[in-house]
Amino acid sequence: MSQEVMIRSRPSSHMRESIGQPGFKSEPKLRDAAGQTPSEVLYRGQAGFRIRPGWSGLDPVDTYAECGRMLGLFMRNLFTGRARTRNPLLIAWIAILGLLMLLLIALVLAGSLSGAHPLAGVLGKLVCFVPPALFGSALLVCATRSLVVSRQE
Repeated sequence: MSQEVMIRSRPSSHMRESIGQPGFKSEPKLRDAAGQTPSEVLYRGQAGFRIRPGWSGLDPVDTYAECGRMLGLFMRNLFTGRARTRNPLLIAWIAILGLLMLLLIALVLAGSLSGAHPLAGVLGKLVCFVPPALFGSALLVCATRSLVVSRQE
């Protein structure tokens, strides 16, 4: 855990003469133990961390961490219903992918129920195919809401 230290910013050479004069205020900056202000602190996975000053940006660990964070943000926005896009081509792809995922579970259920033992193995197939169906329905909701937003503008 880092300890936060209050240090005063050092005035430049042309401002040193005005320290004793009224009206000059030295703003204290809150810094952590590494000497960074809160606005300068970057963490692994945050956009811009792998290309911070002095680094090449080619570190695979940082690249995977940034990709994972962006994927997590997308998934969170998708399942909370906040994912939107205005690109009509992207809306079409999202809707087609969502329909294909829902069609997959419909075909699996239809194939399972038409056999000699209709309920045999249905639970196992549902466990395997319900998560893609949930993802597909979330994609359809995203596409629908994106269409509504783009039509209102």
